[in-house]
Amino acid sequence: MISLDVVNKEVRILLTYEEPVGGKPRIMITGTADLSHHLIEGVFDLVDRLARMERCSHQSSEWRKK
Repeated sequence: MISLDVVNKEVRILLTYEEPVGGKPRIMITGTADLSHHLIEGVFDLVDRLARMERCSHQSSEWRKK
């Protein structure tokens, strides 16, 4: 199980990733923020960090609109 937590004065996000033996991987994300775009940016940052930890070659910049 991997838990990533981002906290600053505008955003608090907890991402939990678990891959039980013999089961399917699950990701749970909970968050609160003053502004929705801060929350979304924080989620993208956490997912990118998780992808690097799991050596996944895909990053959010590949599918995010610019």
